[in-house]
Amino acid sequence: MLSTPSYQHDFDAIRAAPTRIVVGVGAQSAKMMAGRAGTAVAERLGTTPATFPGGHDDGFVGGGADAFATILRDELAD
Repeated sequence: MLSTPSYQHDFDAIRAAPTRIVVGVGAQSAKMMAGRAGTAVAERLGTTPATFPGGHDDGFVGGGADAFATILRDELAD
């Protein structure tokens, strides 16, 4: 975690990726460091982050996998 705040993304390389980049944030953690960082990255890429239910890890460890998967499928289908 100590190196996370100073990490510098290569936004030109990310924008040049051959695939669409979808940044996700948790609804309950959107104002916390993980959510703010995700929102800032999405803004720098000129996109809006996808908002998933729960916190920043509920889709993986909090029992919210079904809701997470539904939103993820919708985002990837766009």
